[in-house]
Amino acid sequence: MRRSLSGCLAVGTVIAALGVACSTSGPADIAYGQDECDYCKMTIADKRFGSEFISNKGKVYKFDSIECLAAFQITGGAALPSPKTMWVTDFSHPGTFLSIDQAALIASARQKSPMGVGLLAVGSEREAKRLIEAVGGDLVSWQQTQALVTKEWKL
Repeated sequence: MRRSLSGCLAVGTVIAALGVACSTSGPADIAYGQDECDYCKMTIADKRFGSEFISNKGKVYKFDSIECLAAFQITGGAALPSPKTMWVTDFSHPGTFLSIDQAALIASARQKSPMGVGLLAVGSEREAKRLIEAVGGDLVSWQQTQALVTKEWKL
């Protein structure tokens, strides 16, 4: 039995599309006002602060703040050794996600976040400096963020 080249290409395209649809590497949508934080169990309500942890198996964990994301990772949430990706919301562009690796993180005592630690994320160091001038605070690394959450929450 002979198969046509176009038939094989069509089957290959469908298989490739299914593989892409089943893999989760980017952030998932958060249903603000409906989704529950996977760490503190509060409703995720503020579009300036949502965050996500995506496991190596593609499971998405959603959080209402950067501090809940950090606490989830610190306490070994879901016994995951490391995330595939982590995402934080751009404070200056509510509802827009930034990779944790590319986000500029700010710890600010004057700009409270949902869980009270004052952690914010923006898309660039330049934007972070502008925001720090407006709300105070300091640029922090992810490791410093984790240390701050550990200290503040006594984890």
